[in-house]
Amino acid sequence: MPAPISADLRERIIQKRESKKTIKKTSEELSVSESTVKRITRLNRTKGNVEPKAMGGDRCSYKLMPYGNDLITILDKRKDLTIPEIRKKLLGLRGTKAKFSIS
Repeated sequence: MPAPISADLRERIIQKRESKKTIKKTSEELSVSESTVKRITRLNRTKGNVEPKAMGGDRCSYKLMPYGNDLITILDKRKDLTIPEIRKKLLGLRGTKAKFSIS
């Protein structure tokens, strides 16, 4: 995953756009795409700042939260279970109400 554009470069894009430079000229001078200039300009206009959003992070563990205590119980008994085995044991405890994939 690429890194976000630096805060310094974002500020320079805004400065050039505020000094009435065209999108094309700004992108050429700063060696960024025209779409990047448009996106940063729109972000500044709508949000009032050009800070990058957070990247990465966990997006799926919340799906296993309802099964937390069951998982602990299963893994306390046997720590070397494979993921398909853990899933099978959870389905045995929860029945068809356990909704999650192996991935």
